Amino acid sequence: MDGWIIRAHGRAPRRRRRVGSMRKVFGERAGEERGAALVIAMLVMVVCALLGAASIMISTTDIQIASNDRVYKEALMAADAGIQWLRTQNLANMTGFSTSDLNTLNSQIASASPDLRFEIPTIPVAAGVDPSPAGGGATVYRVQSRGFDRNQRGQVLLEAEIRSVPPAGEVDQGGSPTTY
Repeated sequence: MDGWIIRAHGRAPRRRRRVGSMRKVFGERAGEERGAALVIAMLVMVVCALLGAASIMISTTDIQIASNDRVYKEALMAADAGIQWLRTQNLANMTGFSTSDLNTLNSQIASASPDLRFEIPTIPVAAGVDPSPAGGGATVYRVQSRGFDRNQRGQVLLEAEIRSVPPAGEVDQGGSPTTY
């Protein structure tokens, strides 16, 4: 009887399946799947490690960008402070400066306060006269100011045109003294 096993121990014959061929099919497949969980776990760990490394690189890049932006803004503010300082000066007197006079001026600016982080790299140049009615014949000066951040890692050079104030005198404001 093919597929039946009969035992003669005093018991009634039992029907048993033939499982040899099934064991062979499932046994081979089970043998092939051994270690699959380990491989999958390793792949998940590698993916997580790559994501962690990428996030660290992005964070580091963002920190560098923020640092460079801070350096630029500090230098820009210092250079702007130099332009504002030049607006308060008599630029007509400064046009006759020599290089040594300019170096002396920059030394005085630097020694005045450690918070002043700008220098005047060139002597102001009279560029002409403003012919517009709003300009009132004021002399236009081209000026430069170089600002530095507090650690001297960055610098910004600003160029500007400053119109000098006309000589003091009566100003025609038009209207009556009570109009604004």
